[in-house]
Amino acid sequence: MHIGDCFGELSLLLGEPLAAVKITARVETELLAIAPSALAAALECSPDSLTLLAEQFTRYQEQYLAGTLQRPAMPLATEFVSDRLRALSERARTERV
Repeated sequence: MHIGDCFGELSLLLGEPLAAVKITARVETELLAIAPSALAAALECSPDSLTLLAEQFTRYQEQYLAGTLQRPAMPLATEFVSDRLRALSERARTERV
């Protein structure tokens, strides 16, 4: 992994548990953990950011896989990511009610 890389993003978007992953930093590192409820709340405050986030996530995923010479079993479409983010936001909204 490199500066700015992330992991667990698919788990966050798909709402599925993260597979057992062990990552060890070689240098002092700051980690930002985003709870699904926090992402949902942020999207509620700024619905326009949903499309931007979906586009950036899709682009990041493509670049990451290209850099590792991996090919996804099924490429992620921005619309799919947008739909997952909307569903996450809706789930969080109904859980708060």
